[in-house]
Amino acid sequence: MCDSAWHIHDLMGFCFSCCRRRDSPEREPLLSARTHSTESLPEPTSHIQKAIDVLAALKANKLPSQNQLNLFLQSVLRSDVLDVNGHGVTGYGPVSDDARKVILDLRECIEAVLQIGMEKNADNKLQDLLFQSSRIQSSPIRIDADVEVDRDVLQHIRQNGTP
Repeated sequence: MCDSAWHIHDLMGFCFSCCRRRDSPEREPLLSARTHSTESLPEPTSHIQKAIDVLAALKANKLPSQNQLNLFLQSVLRSDVLDVNGHGVTGYGPVSDDARKVILDLRECIEAVLQIGMEKNADNKLQDLLFQSSRIQSSPIRIDADVEVDRDVLQHIRQNGTP
C-alpha cells in the first residue's frame, strides 16, 4: 500500500508540475519591485518643462488636486510676472498705469480663486465631480410625440429657415 501511495504522490506531482514556480526571466516583473513613489519621475528642471508636464497631464484627462492647484497659484502670485513694482513684466522699467491696473486685477482674481479653492474644495470634490461626469455614457433618447404647429408658422419656417 505504501508503494501505491508513493506512485499516486508522484503522479499528482507530475500532473501539477505545470503549476510550480519556475525561475525564468519571463516570470520576472517588468517593473522593479523596489520602485518607490519618490523614484517615479524626475522633478522638472525648468518652469517650461513643468508647464509641459501639466499640459500633458491635462491632455490625458488628469485633473490636478486642490493642493497642486494651490501650489501653482501661490507660485504664480510670487512670480515676477505679477510684480507691478519690479521690472518683471516688461524688463525695461516701470509699467504704465493701465498695465498696473490689469496686473493688480489679475492678481486679485488669482487670490480669489486660491481662497475659494482652499475654503470650499480642500477635499477635491470638484475634481471628483468632473471625473465622474466625464465617465457618464449617454445614449440618444427617442421620443415619439404629436405636436401641433400653426400652418402659418410652419410655412414661415420652411421659407426662412427660422421661426
